[in-house]
Amino acid sequence: MTFFLILHIKRDKYGLFTSQVKYIKELLKKFNLEYVKFSLTPMNTTTKLDKVELGKKVNIIKYRGLISSLLLFNGK
Repeated sequence: MTFFLILHIKRDKYGLFTSQVKYIKELLKKFNLEYVKFSLTPMNTTTKLDKVELGKKVNIIKYRGLISSLLLFNGK
């Protein structure tokens, strides 16, 4: 078992396998998302988003950190 950047690399008699499960678990813990309810499609793709003046303020540093982490995970 070896870790390279965000990949967990495992080699056995059947071949070489990579996984990012550990990285995702660490991300969920880091951003306090370990116990959130998930869905296969988070929202309707035709939904139009509007600015909500009275909504909860977003921590921009935490948001940017999460987006950066997801981009790294996605390999971009």
